[in-house]
Amino acid sequence: METLSCHHFRIEKITDWQGFHALKPEWNELLLNSNADNYFLTYEWLSIWGRHICGESDPFLLIAREPETGNLLGVTPFVIEKNYFIKKLIFMGNGSLQTDHFDFIIKEGYEQEIVKVFTTILYQQRNRWDTIFLDGLKSSSQVLQNLLASTESDHKLIYSETCPYLPLPDSWESLKQKFGKNLRYNLGRYQRKLDKCFPGAVSFQTVKEESELITAMSKLYQLHHLIQFSNKNRKGLFEEKKIEDLNDEISKQALALGNLRLHSLRVEDNIIAVLYCFQYKNRVYYYQAGYDPEWKNFSPGRLLMAYAIKKAITEGMKEFDFLRGNEAYKLAWTSQYRTENRIHLPLSLKGKISLLPLMVRNKIKKFLA
Repeated sequence: METLSCHHFRIEKITDWQGFHALKPEWNELLLNSNADNYFLTYEWLSIWGRHICGESDPFLLIAREPETGNLLGVTPFVIEKNYFIKKLIFMGNGSLQTDHFDFIIKEGYEQEIVKVFTTILYQQRNRWDTIFLDGLKSSSQVLQNLLASTESDHKLIYSETCPYLPLPDSWESLKQKFGKNLRYNLGRYQRKLDKCFPGAVSFQTVKEESELITAMSKLYQLHHLIQFSNKNRKGLFEEKKIEDLNDEISKQALALGNLRLHSLRVEDNIIAVLYCFQYKNRVYYYQAGYDPEWKNFSPGRLLMAYAIKKAITEGMKEFDFLRGNEAYKLAWTSQYRTENRIHLPLSLKGKISLLPLMVRNKIKKFLA
């Protein structure tokens, strides 16, 4: 750990995993008292991500403390990713896990001062990486404006992505009245059709015990692969074994802490759909899903999503967060969304060269839009 000079705060720099883990007693308390608070920035999520994904990547944490008390006031949750000949500064937990809602973690009320200090230091340390890649940065964050002011780079690529979400009322019936006519009709029609074809054999279940977890997660991986294969053979999230191993550990820990919401739709003993969610504070995050394409005429994914939303309401949740992506199956449930930024900011010649293909691709997309 290195201490850096600053007039108003005690600034420390941590560049090893041991230093990150030493922050465990303080990390979630700071997160709880920040505007960045969400499940994907918790110590539990990030520590598991670090063990399974990082490889040779090193943390790069700037820490702000109150000079007299030593209380933690802010942290930049970064790692330096070594990708071939390019070094990227990225958010912890980012990349292949497809998570969102990233930001600096700063105690509420200190954002303006500490963001300015952190972004200034990041620019001073710019020789440590070729590019800064901030994926999933909250649009409400003060980081982007300050970072651009510090770097003064003409070579940058910034674009926004939508994150649909569904505010939850106190009852399912109240929510149903806000749905479109087609969604309300189809939910009832598919449920009746399934019950008629398989009387007494249809059930919705949520994993409650660790003994149920292995079966449900294995089925999730299998069904997710099937969907991706049937959809033009696209690569799915769980394609790599290390991602399965990571989610095995994350789901086990989330179950123990009460954060896991792993739902399944079954016909007799056959699981035909699985929905993988996390619950944190008053929000449920929809993460991944899979269903058996042979059952698509019964719309099992939509029926299971309805079950997950109903359950969230009964548990007093206030929001169902679909995370990034404006896929039709998400927009069928809600028209409300937030925007988040994906930022490529090259700081070296190698970084600028690596960005060229993305810039060309982005211009082509705009031209064809």
